[in-house]
Amino acid sequence: MTDPDRASALQAATVFHAAVGDLTEELGVAVADTIAAGETAVRNTAEVFLAWLKGTVSLTLIAGPITDQQSGLPTGTPTSQGGTVQLHDNEQFDLTVDTKDAKGFETPDQVVWTVDDETVATVVVSDDTRTATVVAGNPGSAVVTVTDGVLSATEAIDVVPGGTALISLTEGPVTTQP
Repeated sequence: MTDPDRASALQAATVFHAAVGDLTEELGVAVADTIAAGETAVRNTAEVFLAWLKGTVSLTLIAGPITDQQSGLPTGTPTSQGGTVQLHDNEQFDLTVDTKDAKGFETPDQVVWTVDDETVATVVVSDDTRTATVVAGNPGSAVVTVTDGVLSATEAIDVVPGGTALISLTEGPVTTQP
């Protein structure tokens, strides 16, 4: 069975090349060569149209280094490879979405970012929507999702308390020794 998108792309490519007029026989060129060149041109154009018709076929999230929320300097906390990202409550990191079409070319689709628990983490989205900074909040677990309306990708986030930041000594009442 023929994929309807492939059929649409082929039909559109044929109409395009017929309108341009490059499917007609050239003077002094063998008919077979003209036909072969026309077939190649139509197939190449159909592939371009098909990739456009299919749109984005993959979304991949790429995590940047974990940095301190105040200074922006790397904290040395490792970013997981394929697992849950664990952040201290004073850290943040960037997530970049990479969208590809059926031929592997980047697509310009706008994406939407969400987080399921904004008390644990928030996302600050760039103007072009391709990057979001995930900022740790309260200890807990959350999931960041990015979608183009059809496909989606997720990143699990665990926020844990940071190290001790302050030690306070509180004096008790003065008493006599027994």
